[in-house]
Amino acid sequence: MQKQNKIPIDMNPHGTYSIYDDSTLSVYADVCLHELELETEPAFFLAGLYRKEGCSFAEKLKGEFAIVLHDKKAEEVFFIRDRFGFKPLFYKEWNGTLEFGDKALHLLSEDERIVNREKVRRYLTRMEAYEPYEESTFFEGIFSALPGHITSWTPSTKKAQTFWKLNPSAYRGLGKDKQVEYFRSRFLQSVKNWLKTAEKPGGHLSGGLDSSSVVCAAASFGSVLNTYHVDPGHDSSDEHFFIEAVVQKIGNRHQDLRPESDILDSLKALAHFANGPELYPIPSAFHFAAAQAARADAVDLVLTGHDGDTVTGYGNGLFEQLYAQENWVKLKTVLEQYAAERDLSHMSSRWDQLSLDERKRLSISYFCLSKIKQTFRERAWFKALKRAQIFRKYLGFSFAYALTALSNFAFSKKTPSVRSFYKETPTPDFMAKESLNASAMYADVLPEHMLQFRAITNGAYVEVIEQLYCIGQHFGHRYGFPFFDAALIELSLAIPDEVKFGNGKGRETIREALKEELPRAILDRGTKANFSEYTFESFRLLYSQTKALFSEGHLLWQYADKDKFDKACATIMASDFGHKDQPGLVVLAIRVLFLGIWMEELFVKK
Repeated sequence: MQKQNKIPIDMNPHGTYSIYDDSTLSVYADVCLHELELETEPAFFLAGLYRKEGCSFAEKLKGEFAIVLHDKKAEEVFFIRDRFGFKPLFYKEWNGTLEFGDKALHLLSEDERIVNREKVRRYLTRMEAYEPYEESTFFEGIFSALPGHITSWTPSTKKAQTFWKLNPSAYRGLGKDKQVEYFRSRFLQSVKNWLKTAEKPGGHLSGGLDSSSVVCAAASFGSVLNTYHVDPGHDSSDEHFFIEAVVQKIGNRHQDLRPESDILDSLKALAHFANGPELYPIPSAFHFAAAQAARADAVDLVLTGHDGDTVTGYGNGLFEQLYAQENWVKLKTVLEQYAAERDLSHMSSRWDQLSLDERKRLSISYFCLSKIKQTFRERAWFKALKRAQIFRKYLGFSFAYALTALSNFAFSKKTPSVRSFYKETPTPDFMAKESLNASAMYADVLPEHMLQFRAITNGAYVEVIEQLYCIGQHFGHRYGFPFFDAALIELSLAIPDEVKFGNGKGRETIREALKEELPRAILDRGTKANFSEYTFESFRLLYSQTKALFSEGHLLWQYADKDKFDKACATIMASDFGHKDQPGLVVLAIRVLFLGIWMEELFVKK
């Protein structure tokens, strides 16, 4: 057999890396490890671990890290990225040379930029379920290392395996009090770990339970934070009462800010230092305001409550458990508690005008109808009718009321829902390329933990972290995510839904864990601020600003369906369309504009 010639691998880093290099091994490390004091350069330390344990050492690391190892003997390169994607790591291959860095744009000249059509398709399509993070980016030929994985690369192969081994079973069998005690201890330790990485920490303070928990926990360590709240000026998102309660409790230095007035300019700026078009439904004018204030205060770390609600959990799985057990009495009770404590505007655009009794009745009807529909889809007609009789007897379900209440909401929609604005290619030349994704992370996850864990680790959340990284780099600070802690997540997965659900507010674990740190106003609230009105106004303003720019021949319309978009815009811009009418349509439509601005800045203007 003829011996295959190996292609030499040349490494070309873009960014600030600690580097170890000898004749057999090169290590490039951008790390900020928690709970581990390094006495040597990170790359030198990691080279020693690799020689002893191979890449399995990654399982022991906590914190932020992006590591590239080049095993010269094996002609193999390993990309290792932390579990949550705190540190971005992009790479491209060209004739045996690997270039890598923390920004996708740094790896491309203007002439090398090619839009990744498959990535655009997913961006312009409504997500029906939590999807795992994928290595593909908005640029053809640029790949992103998978969080929580080791990606091995040779000139002829590429594969990925996860190093994150979940073990929620370690916390099973504990009583509620012990679980709450452990949650408190682990959350406070996570906040402390982030504080140790900063000289002058600050924080986002929206008035919600998550951000309030983070800044109040930080205050318990004696940190007086500079905190920031961006207020669009709408009644639906007015959080001043809750913010003031936090400020009075901990004495932080707080600023209320307004979003930047020129949304278009902020999006143009973002295109030049982020790794793709805007990801948030509310545009960067909102986030830039807080980032600029943090820069003015010389803050070097901005703590956020990002994804705290998903990590702590609302306990809504309790509905399914009680339904499976046919515990109708308790099911009715929790559905009524749910209606009393939460904002369920997705059930009715008139939710805030309904009496408490009407809300309870609607909550029960919504649940019962969903189960009857599910049974009909399974073609179990007799079972569906029998189930409806049980609902009527034990839950007070009424077909007539349910159909009237819910159909009024359904028919108040101004246009059929749009699932995607992506423009299908007229020829079969384009075929989606296979791409590595983070699905291996879920292989050994138990079914009862799957939904929450997929929500915590879904690709959209990782991309938001990457975007905050880019915004922080641009304005001169980092962002911290105390809820993203592996041990905290394992513990939360083990806590029963009944404990999380509490009396209907949800997230009962952190309410109990931080009842000494949080003000009563925060502990008692069960709702969240609603920024759909700001998103709606932003869309209308941005649409008016860009209408002339995105004319018939613009690059955008090679990827987005202009006819479908124009029809949707006619609906959204109509005088009788409100911000509560199809918020999902507005979010999807504003992404078309975000994509167009990104293309204009990086592809059209070049």
